[in-house]
Amino acid sequence: MTDLINFKYLNLKTQRRDGRFVATPVWFADHGGAYYIRTYAGSGKVKRASNFQTGFIAPCKSNGTLLGDWVPATIRIANDETTNTFADELLDKKYGWFKKLFELITRTNKSGYTTLVVYPTPV
Repeated sequence: MTDLINFKYLNLKTQRRDGRFVATPVWFADHGGAYYIRTYAGSGKVKRASNFQTGFIAPCKSNGTLLGDWVPATIRIANDETTNTFADELLDKKYGWFKKLFELITRTNKSGYTTLVVYPTPV
C-alpha cells in the first residue's frame, strides 16, 4: 500500500444499501496505523459506514482524482468525546489555519461532528 502520510486527501469509498459504492475525498490524519476522519454526523458516509463497516481507501487530490490504488479498509464510527478530540488535534496539526478557517465557515452545522476511524485491511 502507498504510504498515505504524505498526501493531503484520502478517497473513502463506502457502500450504499443497493450495493453501489460512493467515493468521497476527505481530509484525514494518521496515527498508529489508523486514519482519522472528522465529518458531519448526518453525512452520507457516516450512514453508509453504519450499514457496512468495510470499504476502500486511496490517496487522491481534492477533487477525488486517484493518486494510488484502492486498498480494502475497515471503518469504525467513533462517537466518544475522547476520540473526537484526539482526531481534531491530529487534523489541527496536519491542516493548521486552513482547518480553522473551514470550521468558521461551516459553524452552522446543527448535526454535530463524528469521527470515522479507518483501518487498512491487510490483503
